[in-house]
Amino acid sequence: MPTEGGGPVCLRHEAFDVYIGREGHGFDPAPWGNPVRLGRTCPVCTHTHRERGSTLSCYEHWLRGRVAVEPAFREAVGGLYGLRLGCFCPPGRPCHGLILAEVAAEIAGPSEDHLLEDVLTFLRDGQRAC
Repeated sequence: MPTEGGGPVCLRHEAFDVYIGREGHGFDPAPWGNPVRLGRTCPVCTHTHRERGSTLSCYEHWLRGRVAVEPAFREAVGGLYGLRLGCFCPPGRPCHGLILAEVAAEIAGPSEDHLLEDVLTFLRDGQRAC
């Protein structure tokens, strides 16, 4: 789930903070492009994906695996939390940026522990004016 004000946006129509597409499209190279491509052998499952959106489960598996074993990559993914992630995917279509935003939120977003602490503080201290 994208964060408020963050998550994937179509770079053709909206401003973005970070380019998350593949290299070779006129933007600075970034490590965020989906390595699973349509019509090519998938580096994750070794099948050939033919339909838009069919690569996303393999991308999620690849991303989560890399986040689990590479601390610097995990930190970099967490740094994307709340940012607008620019991709060429049209609005409303499947996009790896949704998964990237979700994982970034899991890493750097408010944790359930923090939310629980906020609720307990509210209950203990009573309602305060903002």
